[in-house]
Amino acid sequence: MRMEQNIDVDVRIGKLTDSALIARKLAASERILCAAPEYLDRAGPISSPADLGSQNCLTYRLNLGRTTWRFKEPDGEVVEVPVSGTFQTDNGPALLAATLAGLGIALMPDWSIADHLGDGRLRRLFPKHRVSFEAFENGVYAVYQKSRHQSKKVRAFVEFLTPLFRQRVG
Repeated sequence: MRMEQNIDVDVRIGKLTDSALIARKLAASERILCAAPEYLDRAGPISSPADLGSQNCLTYRLNLGRTTWRFKEPDGEVVEVPVSGTFQTDNGPALLAATLAGLGIALMPDWSIADHLGDGRLRRLFPKHRVSFEAFENGVYAVYQKSRHQSKKVRAFVEFLTPLFRQRVG
């Protein structure tokens, strides 16, 4: 967030790295590996993260390098699995639409697919594993500049957001 953008509050998802900002966690968030039942019916057995190398993995592009999904095993061991597929995007709704259409397996934030898991349109893979692009500590945060910390409108807005996100996300 740059000063010249004149942004009071920004909502960010994932692990925060900019220590020049004040952050307030609005809700916890996990990444979930999922696919449509139609894809899973065609894909054949997928019994471990290593099986993803032969699957069509739909990826959210964070950079131009190879996409790797990290799995934390129930015993705490971290396994990195390089994945690839026929669809890459930097647009979350497009990734969700492709996953719902049965095109492949995707790694999505829990809050974005909760309803689809609930109604059976998506199935979760490896529920005993934690999975992520990078870090396993994810969340939804309100961030703002230190100079805005004393602003009554910023404090009021963040106080307004907190229960909304906890209800919907947490």
